[in-house]
Amino acid sequence: MSAPHLLLLDTHGLTIWQARGRSFDAVVHFSPGSDGPPAFAEWLAARAGSSRLTLIVDLPDETYELEHLPRARGSDREALIQRRLDQHSFGSPCGAALSLGTSTEAPPYENVLLCSLPRPEPLMPWLAVLAEQQARVTGVHLVAVVFDRLMSRLARRHPELQGRFLLVSEHAGSMRHSLFEHGRLRYSRLLAATDTGALQRTHAYLYAHDLIEHGANLRVVELLSQRHGAPCPPQPAVSAGIEYQTLESRSLCRELGIDCTDEADASVLLLLNQALRPRGLPHCAPAAVRQIDRLHRLGRRIGAAGFGIGIGAALLSAWLAAGNQHHAARINDLTTAANRQQLRHDSLLASLPPLPAPPGALGQVLDTLTQQTALDGDPQHLLAALGDALDTHPAIALRTLTWSRAPTPNARAGGAMTLAVALEIPPAESDPTQNLATLRSSILAQLARRDDIRTVLRPRPASHPQAPILDHQSGSSGGLHIELQDRRQEQEPS
Repeated sequence: MSAPHLLLLDTHGLTIWQARGRSFDAVVHFSPGSDGPPAFAEWLAARAGSSRLTLIVDLPDETYELEHLPRARGSDREALIQRRLDQHSFGSPCGAALSLGTSTEAPPYENVLLCSLPRPEPLMPWLAVLAEQQARVTGVHLVAVVFDRLMSRLARRHPELQGRFLLVSEHAGSMRHSLFEHGRLRYSRLLAATDTGALQRTHAYLYAHDLIEHGANLRVVELLSQRHGAPCPPQPAVSAGIEYQTLESRSLCRELGIDCTDEADASVLLLLNQALRPRGLPHCAPAAVRQIDRLHRLGRRIGAAGFGIGIGAALLSAWLAAGNQHHAARINDLTTAANRQQLRHDSLLASLPPLPAPPGALGQVLDTLTQQTALDGDPQHLLAALGDALDTHPAIALRTLTWSRAPTPNARAGGAMTLAVALEIPPAESDPTQNLATLRSSILAQLARRDDIRTVLRPRPASHPQAPILDHQSGSSGGLHIELQDRRQEQEPS
């Protein structure tokens, strides 16, 4: 995109400036007569809307009115300001509102300076050319409004630009008087540079409209520029209620980093440099003038949003691709590990010695044993009671031992545990019968004292071929066959 062009419209016509780094070059000038707008249209057509244009208007017959508006926002504020502009500008389409801040009083209100051109005839032909050529106009601004932004910028380093003062600037045979209060614009008008009594009349006008107090001196700051020759003759410090101060515009250009040649009008360069920052400056023309620029901005925002979405999608795709690569590598590692485990399993199976039974049959036996072990109610307490009885009667030997469960409706859970025990009682040499009876009665009495066990005499132990059997054989002796039944799972009678 080419450098932006700045259009300065005054009573002598339209001058087009182009910003080139720190300097400004006058490109072309169009006269204010009937030949100017057509030539301007040809100049725009040759560029086909490739440049951004900012129009600065320096014309007479401006009006500036300070209004205290109730605080509002959005469309309500815009509608309120537009109604006040229509009242003060007599229906002129060239008007703008400059906000001067809000008050701290109750109820709060907003100070708004209404700026307008009641007679916009010198401006309208140029606006018509811009609309016809569909030029990209960033804004149309009054010179006084640009000075407002410039003074706010310079007041930080120059005490003479603080408080209330009247700024006097000259350009192209015209002189502008602009009143500033606390760094903000309050009033401005364009006069002929040859008018020697202009300051006195401005002073009287400001006093008549209550812009300055009665008896207060008017501090005048004259913006000097070498191009127009030497400054006005020296004035006394106080003359007819007016105090004079001067400020060299060329030094301000150096302060702001603007290249200023000896032939250049330094005050104009200050305005052009400030107009390069149009953000926030009030637009003093119909809104349709900036329509092309708004479309460009909207397209740029949409393009930036699309570019951002594209970058985000690319980053997301890259992240997903990296994640997929990581998962694929992990799957390959797991597959390799599983293959190694399968090979090891096959090698272990191949190295097993011949078994007495097929592996499938052994697996069924192990499954049955595991299921029986997992059932509730193991015979540990029955075995413990039997062990205590045998410890008390060391002469009695265990012959056989089997255990089983009573059948229940639940196929996976057995009933009460039962031990079938065969005991061997050795005979005594003196009286075998007496010895057998004594040992028999003693061990039965000990087992009967257990409340959680029922002891039942049996002629022969129950046969449970699937249960494990402990069988200790001995010689001929007395035998005792009993059953120990688990009473812990018996339900109480209702």
